[in-house]
Amino acid sequence: MTIERSLRAPSEILNIASTVLKQKGYTPLKLAEEMGLSAELVEKFFRGESVDSHTFLSVCQRLGVNLRSPNHAPQPSPSVSPSTNLQVNPQSVTKLSSEQIVQEVRQSICESIQRQCDRLRVLGMAEPLKLRDIYTVPKFFVQIPSQRRLSIDELLKDESSGSFEGWRRQIPTTPALEIVQKHPKLAILGRLGAGKTVLLKYLALACSAGDFCPDLVPIFLSLREFTREFANSEFTGQPVSLAQYIAQQLANYGVEDRQLSEHLLRHGKLFLLCDELDDVSNLTRRSVIGQINQLADRFPQHQWAIASRSSNYTHLLEQFTTFELADFDVLQVYRFTTKWFQVSSTPSSSKNSDRSQNQSPNKFDQFTQFIDQKPLLKELASSPLVLSQICLAFQQATQLNEFGFYREVLDLLLQDWQAAKLDIPDGSPQLSEKKELLGHLAIAALDRHGYLWDRAQLEQEIQTFKRKGNLNQAIERSDWIEILKIQHGLIVEPAKGIFAFSDRALQASLVAHKIATSKNPVAIKYLWQHLGDRRWHDAIAIVVSMAKTPEELIRTIQNYAESLVANEQKIQRFLAWVSQQVLYLKSPFKPVAVKAFYLDFDLEKTRTLDRARALDIAHSRSLERAQMRSMGKDGEMQTTETGVDIDRAVTLALNLDLALYFVSYPILQLASALDPNLGKALAQLRQRLPDLGRDREKFARWWQNKGLEWSKQLREVIIQHRKGIQDWEFSEEQFALLRQYHDANKLLADCLNACPYIDPTVREKIESTLFASQLPSDDDLTILQG
Repeated sequence: MTIERSLRAPSEILNIASTVLKQKGYTPLKLAEEMGLSAELVEKFFRGESVDSHTFLSVCQRLGVNLRSPNHAPQPSPSVSPSTNLQVNPQSVTKLSSEQIVQEVRQSICESIQRQCDRLRVLGMAEPLKLRDIYTVPKFFVQIPSQRRLSIDELLKDESSGSFEGWRRQIPTTPALEIVQKHPKLAILGRLGAGKTVLLKYLALACSAGDFCPDLVPIFLSLREFTREFANSEFTGQPVSLAQYIAQQLANYGVEDRQLSEHLLRHGKLFLLCDELDDVSNLTRRSVIGQINQLADRFPQHQWAIASRSSNYTHLLEQFTTFELADFDVLQVYRFTTKWFQVSSTPSSSKNSDRSQNQSPNKFDQFTQFIDQKPLLKELASSPLVLSQICLAFQQATQLNEFGFYREVLDLLLQDWQAAKLDIPDGSPQLSEKKELLGHLAIAALDRHGYLWDRAQLEQEIQTFKRKGNLNQAIERSDWIEILKIQHGLIVEPAKGIFAFSDRALQASLVAHKIATSKNPVAIKYLWQHLGDRRWHDAIAIVVSMAKTPEELIRTIQNYAESLVANEQKIQRFLAWVSQQVLYLKSPFKPVAVKAFYLDFDLEKTRTLDRARALDIAHSRSLERAQMRSMGKDGEMQTTETGVDIDRAVTLALNLDLALYFVSYPILQLASALDPNLGKALAQLRQRLPDLGRDREKFARWWQNKGLEWSKQLREVIIQHRKGIQDWEFSEEQFALLRQYHDANKLLADCLNACPYIDPTVREKIESTLFASQLPSDDDLTILQG
C-alpha cells in the first residue's frame, strides 16, 4: 500500500476503526485529546474525508488497524443537517423520561453550542481557530497557592542561583477533568490568561457531544451579559432573574418550548458554565452571587462551574468548592504547540495542502529548539494566553525579537486584553501610570531581596512611589495590589500575604524600560553597579538590546569580566592552558564555545562524583570477583541468578546520574549562548528523554532499551570536547571568582545575541578575546611548556 501525503480511509479501514473506537468506549474528540491530535482532523478521518498522513497513520496505529487491508473506494462524507428549533407537544413532555428529554435537547443544541464555544480568538490573528483543534486540558493546583501559610524563607529554600521559579512546582496538581467530575459545584480561579474561559467552553463542547456529563444539558452563560440584561430590564419594571436568563439562553439555542426549559431546570438536568464573574460591577456582583446560591439550593442536582480571577468573592458561593488553575507544565506546552503548528499550517482549502503539511513539522521543530534555548521565554510559555501569542509571533517571523516581545506581552496584559473585550472600567489608571509603578516595584524588588514581598512591604513601596505624585491619589495602595494582581495578572500571591511578579522576564523588561527611558544620567551608572548580581543580568541584557549603539555598553561588560580575574595569576594560567587544549581538540563547535566548557564547574563536580562512584563500584566488583574465584565460580560472574548483566546495570546507573542532572539543571548555558549549534544539540537530546516525573514505568522501559545509546550521545556532546580540570586544585575563593567570571561572560554572550545588528567586526573581535589569558606571551609559553 502506497502512503500518500493526503489520505482518505477506505470503507473497510473506516468500519474497522469505528468498531474499535466504540469497543474502547472512545469518541473522536476523546481520542484526539488523548493522542494530542487535532479534533477536527480526527473527526474528518471518521467521516471518511482526506486528512494528513500523520493523523491517518497515528489513528490507525492507535486502534490497531491493519493498513494492508484492500483499498476500497472511499465513502462520501455524511451530510450534516442544520439544527432546528426543538418544540414538543405539551402532552408528550410528561410521557418522556428525563433521560430522553436530555438526549433530544442535547442533540438539538449541539450545533448552537459549537457555534458559541468552538472558537478561539487569538489577538493579532485574522480568523479564529477551532478550540477543539488546539485545546490542551489544564490541571488544578491541589492547594490554592494564596492559602498556604509560608514565610519568604520557606518559599525560597529550594531555589538556586537567586532565581524564583519553583513555587509553582512545589504544589501538586491534578487533571482538570478529574476535579470537575468530583465536584459538581466548582469555582475556578486563575489569573488573566490562565485558560478559565477556554476550559468552560471545552466542557460545554464535551458535554454537548456526550463525552462528559452525558446526562446533562450544557449552557454557557456570560454573567456580564446577564447583568446587562438585568440592568436594562429594571428600567421596564420587570427585572430578569437568572432562571429566566437561563431559559432565554436555551431559547437562543433553539429550545423555545417553556415546558422543556422548566423540566430541565426543575429536574436538575443542566450543566451551567458561568463566565466573567469578575466583569460584573461591584454593585451587582453580590446580587448575582445571591441568585446563583438560590438556584443551587433550590435545584441541587445541577452541575455548576463558575470562573473567576479573584478569590475575594468566591467564598460567597456557599456550596461551591474552589480550585485554582495551574500554569502549563512542559508536556502541556509541547501538546499545545504540536496542535498549534499542525492546525495553523493547514489551510481551510485543499490548495497547497501538501506544501503546508510539509512545513508544519519543520516549523514545530524550529520552534521547540528556539524556545528551549530561551529560558525566560520558556517560563512565559507556561501561561496559555502568552503561549498562543508566542506561537503566533514565531509563526509570523522565525527570528523573534525576544526582548521586544516581552514589551508586547506587558501591553497585552496591561491594556490590549481588556480593550479587546471592550471592558476597560471607568476611572481605571492610565497605562503610563501602571508601567511607572511596576517599573519602580521591579527595581525595588531586585535592590532589596530579588523577588518577594510581604503585604506590608509591597504596600509601603506603593506608598513611597505615590508620595512622589506619580499615581492617581484617589486609588488606595491596597487597591493597587488588586489591580495589578486581579485585573492584569502581573502580581501573584504564591503564599498567603506574600507577593511576587508573575514572571522573571516581565520583571526584567520593566526594570530595563525604566532605566533605558530615564533622562537621568545616573540611571546607567546605577545599572553598572549591579554587574556582579546575577538577578540583574536579564534586565541588563534587555537594556543593551534597546540601545541604538550597543557596542560601548558591551565593551563595558567585557572590561568588567576581564577585571575580575586580571590579578589572579593561577586563573590566568588556567585560561592559557584552556586555550592551548582547544587547539588540539577536534570539535564541531566554535572554539570559544569549547573554551566555555571548561568553566561549567557544576558539571565538572558531577563528573567527579560520577568517577568516584564508578571507582567505588569497580572496587566492590573486584572484591566480589576475587570471592567468586576463591569459590571456583568465576564463570558465573557476569550475571546474577536472574540473568541480569551486572556490568551493564552499573553502566546504566552511572549514566542515569548524568542524565538526571542534565534534565534537572541548566548546563553549558554560556557555551550554548556562544554557539547555537551546541544549544540545538542539547535541546534535541533533552526532547528525546521521557518525562520521569510523569510516568516512571515508561521512563524505566525507555532507559533500559535506549539509555546506553542516549548517554553515549550526551557524553559525545558535553564531555568529549574537553579534558578534566580536577588537577588545578582551585581554592573555594578562586572557584567563587571563576563562577563570577563565568556569569559575567554569560551576560556578555546574552548581550551579543540580543543585538543581531551589531557591527560584525566588533562581534568577531569580542568573541576572539573571550576567555583570553592576560599573561604576557613569553610567560604563557613558559607556563605551558613547564
